[in-house]
Amino acid sequence: MKTTEIRWVAAKKVKEATRVTEAVAHAEIKALSKKFSKKRVVDSMLQVNETNISTMEIIKTVDEEAKEVKNSKRALKEALNRVEAENRGKLVIEEALRKWRAKHDQKRRSVESCSDWSKPVVRLTLSIGQILSRKLLLVEEFEMGMQMEHTT
Repeated sequence: MKTTEIRWVAAKKVKEATRVTEAVAHAEIKALSKKFSKKRVVDSMLQVNETNISTMEIIKTVDEEAKEVKNSKRALKEALNRVEAENRGKLVIEEALRKWRAKHDQKRRSVESCSDWSKPVVRLTLSIGQILSRKLLLVEEFEMGMQMEHTT
C-alpha cells in the first residue's frame, strides 16, 4: 500500500501543480489581454488625435481660402463699381459731345446757307490729337472751351 499511497500523493501533487499552472496561465492570459486592450485603446486614441489634428488643419485651410474668396469678391466688386462709374462718366461726355456736334452742325449749316459762296469759308482744321483731347475733356471744361471759341 505504500507504493499506492505514494503514487496517490504524487498524483495529487501533480494535479495541484497542474491547477496552479493553469491558474498562472489564465492570469498571464488576462494580463496580456489587458495589456493588449490598453495598447489598442492607446493606439486608437493616438489615431483619433491625429485625425483631429488633420481636421483642424483642413478647417484652418478652408477658413484661409474663404477669406481669400471674400477678399477677391470685394476687390471684384470695387473694380466693377469703378468700371460702372467710368462708364457713367463716358456716357455723360458722349452725350455732351453729341449735343455739341448737333449744335455745331446746325450753326455750320446756317452759316453755309447764309454765306456768300463767292467768298471762301475759313474752317478750323483739327488734328486727330486735338479731336481726341477734346473727347477726353470733362463736360464742364468742354463747354467752357466752346464758350471761349464763340467769343473769339
